[in-house]
Amino acid sequence: GQDEELCRRALRLFLSDSDKILCELEGAARDLGTGGILTKAHLLRGASANVEAREMMSLAEEIEKAALRNDRDGAKGLLGELRGAMGRFAAEAEDAMDLPVKNLGEGERRTDEDPDC
Repeated sequence: GQDEELCRRALRLFLSDSDKILCELEGAARDLGTGGILTKAHLLRGASANVEAREMMSLAEEIEKAALRNDRDGAKGLLGELRGAMGRFAAEAEDAMDLPVKNLGEGERRTDEDPDC
């Protein structure tokens, strides 16, 4: 009913937004200092918590911790795992809620808004 449709819309929005945030996080890891990484990882951790994407939330928290230690390489090293977790969550959401979401699987990247991502 209405609750399921609301859940579908929330998941679609999360997947779209989290893909953008992850792209920005990858850019921050490449171009900015750990402050930019910390900000984007924190944003993604909170969004993940809202939809109980626990693996993504945990990895974003680890990236935050690395940024707090000024460990840019450590943070960058977790980005592939985070992208893979997002792909797995998207697949689970698609199966559970019959969502027509694009596969955001491991190694796949958005290219429509940021050619570097």
